[in-house]
Amino acid sequence: MRRVLPLVFLAPVAVAAADEPAPADPEPAVQVAAADATPVPAVPAYAVAGPGATVPSATSAEPPAVPVEPAELSGLDLRRRDDAAAGRAYFAETALTAPRGRVSFELRAPTLPVIATSVRVGVTDRLEIGGTLITVAEEGTLAGLSIKGQLWRNARAAIAAGLNTYSAEGETLYDAHLEGTSCLDAGCIAAATLSLNFFRFTDEETVPVLGGAGLSVGRAVQLIGELHQTRDGDEAVTLGYVGLRAAGARFSVDGGIGFGVDSSSCYDCSTDIEALPFFGVAGRL
Repeated sequence: MRRVLPLVFLAPVAVAAADEPAPADPEPAVQVAAADATPVPAVPAYAVAGPGATVPSATSAEPPAVPVEPAELSGLDLRRRDDAAAGRAYFAETALTAPRGRVSFELRAPTLPVIATSVRVGVTDRLEIGGTLITVAEEGTLAGLSIKGQLWRNARAAIAAGLNTYSAEGETLYDAHLEGTSCLDAGCIAAATLSLNFFRFTDEETVPVLGGAGLSVGRAVQLIGELHQTRDGDEAVTLGYVGLRAAGARFSVDGGIGFGVDSSSCYDCSTDIEALPFFGVAGRL
């Protein structure tokens, strides 16, 4: 089980005026209105202003304010919006987190023997929490929690850190990780990620370190590649993946080849290489 784990984790007003009846005979210039006469509407001040006066129009009021459209997204924010699986390459995390208030879920697996499922919730635009289940054939199921937050970001780059835990049969594996993701071009068509994962079991003092790099090129269709390695003395375990992703804001699908290389630096030691087809699906609510 312990040798399998490092290979796994990796949106106008109209007013009607009454017509006044015309008088039958001319009247004197000065008249005294009867007490019960109908009141005459007041003459607007501008009507006596004389020739040349400007008559204000009922429609001359200021036009309503035009709603301000939100600024167009760019850089890493655009990649996050358009890819439900932007929070990871395939195995490893990227420095992107789930959008605030959105729920992301994913499933990753080779044909056999491991299936990893997870759900993550964006607490803020820079912090997410979630849970994970990893089922290993003939080994059992591990359950865990995860948290990841961005330590720093701008439009084109971000740095994040997080912690994943996986527990089974009284043992817990801790995976503390640190990653930096950056756009490689002005349109952020390509993005690269560098990552470090620190693994530790509850009953062991050693802390294997898995260092790696990942590259994603494209938007709606992405080419994804990553390579990671950990060393323990003369022994080295290398984990890699090359594949394609059909990315969407609500649903993304991965497919490719994942491989592991268990080797040693000694002259006459053998090197074991295993490659399996991998697939993954991710959704966002």
